[in-house]
Amino acid sequence: MGGSGFSKISKAKSIWLERQPSMEEMKQAMWDCDGSKASSPDGFTFSFYKKVWNIINSEVFMLVISFFRTGKLPKGISSSFVTLIPKSKGLSRFSHFRPISLIHGFYKIVAKLLSTRLRRVLTDVISVNQFAFIAGCQILDGFMIANEVVHGVRNKNEHGLLLKVDFYKAFDSILWEHIDTSMGYMGFGSH
Repeated sequence: MGGSGFSKISKAKSIWLERQPSMEEMKQAMWDCDGSKASSPDGFTFSFYKKVWNIINSEVFMLVISFFRTGKLPKGISSSFVTLIPKSKGLSRFSHFRPISLIHGFYKIVAKLLSTRLRRVLTDVISVNQFAFIAGCQILDGFMIANEVVHGVRNKNEHGLLLKVDFYKAFDSILWEHIDTSMGYMGFGSH
């Protein structure tokens, strides 16, 4: 950990993250998406995209390259439609519904490309104690460890302090400028 309090990725990894994808990398991102999931707002699923890949690949590739050059998506691509699916019969509360969103396939391809790349550098910047963000770990691992700590303190008749922070709706109040600055300190590029 550097003097800034942040772990950092190397300059080489930062450049690698922002490089333009190859056709093979983009195709892999598409094939990694489940073809049977909900369709895009345009009605197409990934099963359809895969069947017509030889016809559409160059146009999709040009859109992906344009995004990596400009950081902008074409108008309408980032739009999504959200609807509520009932979880059971006899619905009377909002919590009895599950939201589902229809997101454009191109948006999903870009997101898959970026998340696949980020997965390779996350261990450089995320503490091993942040279970929800480490491959092979689950967010419940943290609760299980906390339970063991409490149990151990009680068994030894020791004193301790346990603090629970509720992150409910954390992204509703996030300061994106702070996130950008923090990521800059961690070695991420401007894109």
